[in-house]
Amino acid sequence: ANPVTNKADIGANQVSWTAGSSETVYGYYVTTDDGSPLLLWAELFDSPKALQTNDVLNITLNFTLASA
Repeated sequence: ANPVTNKADIGANQVSWTAGSSETVYGYYVTTDDGSPLLLWAELFDSPKALQTNDVLNITLNFTLASA
């Protein structure tokens, strides 16, 4: 494997979701917001998050680009 020689980290503001009902959340995905959305990336949580109605889930998105 080649070592990573170039790396860029981008941090975003915290994003919040409010549960409308009791549910278990396993991760999230990010898409473009145009007419034909494209999947940009997805992430699974280390463990499922059990949410009750009106619970707030806060996530700080981090994105890393790397090249070898």
